[in-house]
Amino acid sequence: MRAVVILLSGLFTVLLSLNVAAKSTVIDGLDFGPIASLVGTWQGDKGVDVAPGKTAPAVAPYFETIRIEVVGDVTNAGAQKLAVLSYHQEVFRKADGKKFHDQIGYWIYDAKTKEVHHTISIPRAVTVMASGKAAKDGSIKVSTSTEIGQSQFMLDNAKTTKFDMTITIEGDSLSYSMTTHLDIYGKAFPHTDVNVLTRK
Repeated sequence: MRAVVILLSGLFTVLLSLNVAAKSTVIDGLDFGPIASLVGTWQGDKGVDVAPGKTAPAVAPYFETIRIEVVGDVTNAGAQKLAVLSYHQEVFRKADGKKFHDQIGYWIYDAKTKEVHHTISIPRAVTVMASGKAAKDGSIKVSTSTEIGQSQFMLDNAKTTKFDMTITIEGDSLSYSMTTHLDIYGKAFPHTDVNVLTRK
């Protein structure tokens, strides 16, 4: 009898832990899926930016802060319900402490299709939307499949042709790698950024 009680107790504990895990993506009654764990203020100083240069790539170590907040739900055309987070990313060169990148946008989750959408807007007159799904290892991989919004100057001089990003969250640690594919200085160039951040 005692063995049965212990077995049932253990089973209850497992079921309870699974239930907690299942609810961990729900915020204010809304399922944010894999993007739920992004909420918070993240800081990291292990960043490396490899940008295009006229004669050689420019490599810049950096530190940054990313603030990600809950927006709530959005309904499109009376049929599609989305869970939305907003973010603001500020990036500073280690060499001089000056900000060299500022970015705002949204992380969006569609619980019905399990799709994740990531929007990017930077003050270079460029706006991007990349989409994808969470992988089996828990990482989120997104890439562009639609037209990229950019000014005529950027189209003529520093055209963004594609964007890819992989982001992984493990507890209070976030790592990402992203590539912005450019046509610049008369050639194609993969502009890359990587960093590891901690939730504060």
